[in-house]
Amino acid sequence: MGRKLTYANVVATLALMIAVGGASAFAATQLARNSVGSKQIKKNAVTTAKIRNEAITGAKVKKGTLTGVQINASTLGTVPRANSAQAAQTAQTAQTANALSAPEPWHEVGAPGEPAFQHSWENETARTSEPTVAFYKDHEDVVHLRGYAVGGDGEAIFQLPAEFQPQSGTVFTFPVTCAGAGSCSDGSGSLAVFGSGLEADTGAVAAEPQTTTVSLNGITFRAES
Repeated sequence: MGRKLTYANVVATLALMIAVGGASAFAATQLARNSVGSKQIKKNAVTTAKIRNEAITGAKVKKGTLTGVQINASTLGTVPRANSAQAAQTAQTAQTANALSAPEPWHEVGAPGEPAFQHSWENETARTSEPTVAFYKDHEDVVHLRGYAVGGDGEAIFQLPAEFQPQSGTVFTFPVTCAGAGSCSDGSGSLAVFGSGLEADTGAVAAEPQTTTVSLNGITFRAES
C-alpha cells in the first residue's frame, strides 16, 4: 500500500473524511418534528428571550401568581367617569336623602296634647311588657298603630287627628286579637278605622264588636294626603 500511496490518494482520502464527518455533524443538529419533549429540555433552558411576544395567554397563567407587584398600574385604563347629568342626579338623590327628617315620634293616646281615650278605654297596665296605645305616620303617609286597649264600654277607642285619617268615606277593617264576649270569645275580632266625612265616626279607631281587650299591634294604613 505504501508503494501505491500518492499525493492524490492522500488528498482524496482527507476530502472524503471531511465530507462524511461534516455530514454527520450536520445531521446531528437537525431534529425530527415533534421529537423533543419536556424531558429533553434542560432545566432553565427556556428563557424570556426564547418566548415569542404575546405567546402566553391568561389561561396559561397559574391562578394567584400575578399580584400588584407584577402588574404595571400605568398600563391600566381609567374608570369611566359619570357624565354631568348622572353626577347631578346622584347629588340630588343624596341631598334629598339628607333632607328627610327622621320619622315622627309615637303619639301616645291619652297623653297631654294627644287624642284622648273614649268610652272608658285605657292602656292595659297588666301587661307591662306590651307597648301603650299610640300611632305615628311615616314619610310615605302610612299610619302605624300599636298597643293593647282594655275596659271599653263602647266601640270607639280614640279618634285620629285629620292628617292621620284614611281617605274620605273609607273604612279600613283589620282582623285583630281580642278578648271578651260575643264574637271575641274565640280570640278573633276586628278593628275598624274610619276615614273623614263619616259624621260621628270620622277618624274613629273602633273595636267591632265591643270587646274587653283588643290589640292594635301591626295595624297600618295609608292616610289621606
